[in-house]
Amino acid sequence: MASAQEGSGGFGIRIGQVPVELADNPRASTYIVDNVPPGKRMERQIVVSSTMTERATFDLYVGAAHVDDMGYQAEPRGATNALTTWSSLDKTEVTLDPGQEEIVTVSVDVPADAPEIEQYAIIWMSTKADTANADAVKAVSRVGIRMYLSVGAGDGPRPSFSITSLLPIRLAAGSVAIKAILENTGERAVEVSGTLDLTNGPGGLSVPAIDSGGRTIPPGSTGELIIEVPESSTFPAGPWSADVTLDSGYGKETASAEVSFPDQGEGEPVDVTGGLSWTVWGAVGLGALLVVALLALWRRRGSSSAEDGS
Repeated sequence: MASAQEGSGGFGIRIGQVPVELADNPRASTYIVDNVPPGKRMERQIVVSSTMTERATFDLYVGAAHVDDMGYQAEPRGATNALTTWSSLDKTEVTLDPGQEEIVTVSVDVPADAPEIEQYAIIWMSTKADTANADAVKAVSRVGIRMYLSVGAGDGPRPSFSITSLLPIRLAAGSVAIKAILENTGERAVEVSGTLDLTNGPGGLSVPAIDSGGRTIPPGSTGELIIEVPESSTFPAGPWSADVTLDSGYGKETASAEVSFPDQGEGEPVDVTGGLSWTVWGAVGLGALLVVALLALWRRRGSSSAEDGS
């Protein structure tokens, strides 16, 4: 649930029932995620609630959003895009008593001539400004649910990504972190999150799994996800075995590397794309040469034995 706190309580918005076909996608319980063919309609239910101390009225609306190298970005209220014009809510205002919930239906009617790309928007629940008093000053709070809607036949393209490298870093506050460099290899925006495990540290030290935040990467772009180790300002440099597991809701990717944390800034990046390093290839090459040499020696000895026995 997305929630906001006010001085007199709070309010929130969350997904209602998740469609059966999306039950295995963890993103579907947090966001509206779907693929809709041109000319078809999608409907979802969301639940809005209030824990304010008094009866309160809230605005509900669909706002424009986009995805760029900084992640999923909300646009100012009043901005529109294709998805906001296709979307409607059966309630644009709700009045809730303390502890009350209400179901709101979201409908998206995709035009028959809609381009087959992914579209983004946010369903907002907002406190109301005091329009009756022009001199009143009130901060308006809002919370929202992201929408990722791709247009196309079938289930649409599956999001995919890869982890290309891991960097050990020391943040300005002194704590250490691992920066994962990510590449979106699919045709839809991908949001990833996961865990970092640090093991085999100096003296056999290890750290319990650390949860990461989320990172949204647009199609065809690269991005980075920094996973900070809490209370690590006195951490030994290493070496450590770093294992990163990230999940997009459509699949998982893992990467492992041996790292040592620098005194400040970024350490050396470690390529984790799965290719053998030069050192490994060299060992493979030497091993192959050794096998060839042994085979040649074996054949030579076999030939000599045959000649002696003739």
